[in-house]
Amino acid sequence: YKGQYDDEGRARYLKAIAGLEFGDSPAQGLVRGRNFYHAPLGFALTAPAGWQVVNGSEQLAVVNAARDAAMVLRPVPPAAGKTHAEILRNVFKPTQGNTEAAQINGLGATRFTGLRANSQGQQVAVQATVVSGPGDATYLLQFSGKDAQAMQRAAASLREAEGSFRAMTAQDRAAAKPWAIRTVAYPKGGFAELAKASPLANAQQQLRLINGFYAGGEPKPGQLVKVVEAL
Repeated sequence: YKGQYDDEGRARYLKAIAGLEFGDSPAQGLVRGRNFYHAPLGFALTAPAGWQVVNGSEQLAVVNAARDAAMVLRPVPPAAGKTHAEILRNVFKPTQGNTEAAQINGLGATRFTGLRANSQGQQVAVQATVVSGPGDATYLLQFSGKDAQAMQRAAASLREAEGSFRAMTAQDRAAAKPWAIRTVAYPKGGFAELAKASPLANAQQQLRLINGFYAGGEPKPGQLVKVVEAL
């Protein structure tokens, strides 16, 4: 009979993982719904309704539902230049185009619209903005799309995404809490009850998944289960 041994082993396992970080790391930035917060670098942005924030290791993207248009954000290395004009010249090597000085939530920016030659020598359109972010860091916000029609359809939302780039506010910092695993006794109200206090999207399904009940079934009332809480 393994029941008691298995229960004791599971209890030890749950005790060991309690407090472990869950999901995104603050060091890499936190995706919270349509918002992205990078507390160490001091900036935040918000995706337009229906768009998604995709946080990769090399770049951050705000992508539309059709996945045919995006705003890609990446840090500008110091070697790319000291001024916005130098950065645009060195990054894109444009063949022609126009620049426009701008302010994005109080941060100095330069918008560029023009053409550059790709690796095959063809002229391709470029829409990008260099912005001086918090902490003396500089960022490149580049619009990309499957084709000109996709870019045109997404134009207003791309500008909205660009316009959301900001130095983190007190409200942003309050929302930028990492998540951790906790263990609690399974309540009589089940996963539905646990979901009410969860920061997770689709909380019931997510809680079922991390507890091994995604396909169905329920833990016994009082049995220890994993939940996710904001720290």
